[in-house]
Amino acid sequence: MKIIYKPDDGRITVAEAKRLIYNALPEGNAAKVYMHVDADGKPVWDGPIEIKEVPEADLFELNEVVLDMCQQGLITPRFRYRPTRTDYIGNSDDAYLLDHADFVVMAQILECRVIVGEAPATRETENLAPTMPEGAKQGPTWTVRKPQRFPGYAAPLYRFLVEAHREGSPRPKARDVVEAWRSNPPAEIAKMLADGFDYYNAEGDTESANLEAIRKAIDRMTAGR
Repeated sequence: MKIIYKPDDGRITVAEAKRLIYNALPEGNAAKVYMHVDADGKPVWDGPIEIKEVPEADLFELNEVVLDMCQQGLITPRFRYRPTRTDYIGNSDDAYLLDHADFVVMAQILECRVIVGEAPATRETENLAPTMPEGAKQGPTWTVRKPQRFPGYAAPLYRFLVEAHREGSPRPKARDVVEAWRSNPPAEIAKMLADGFDYYNAEGDTESANLEAIRKAIDRMTAGR
């Protein structure tokens, strides 16, 4: 079973879910999923699920498999701008979100296992690590602290901080986050504002976060300067 490492248990777009699974599947292989229905055409939830391998499959085949899962009620993508909408029909993948639990189900059906956390370094990548000259700066002096929960915009903020730390950058400020997201906002963000943004809460309603709120969130997820 292939392993998919996911940084957190937050929601992701259908597009990102497909990318993670597609990268994990063996090249040239995918599967179609079939679920039994009763005489009224309703899914038999406790019935058998058939998985049939599709040789020489590509991303198009994966799209078909994911749409099958939705139509059979196995996963439920929600429209990012109105989470009560569950009318996903196989397009606008960046506009629909999957809960972590749905992504786990999706991955399991395609014989992949999801692990929350960073992928462990391999021997090859460890050997590629550069040797620091004597007296050279030893990287960032701040660290990232993983929160216990990921409400609101916490998941993309955590990913942003992890990436900044990995690159050896100074600890990001609230303004850095806002400007970075302005051109490419995460799925959890409803609208960018001049000094902050509106984001979706757990109920699908929007709330606002200003620079001070973002700064406090960064403080909670980091240590050091």
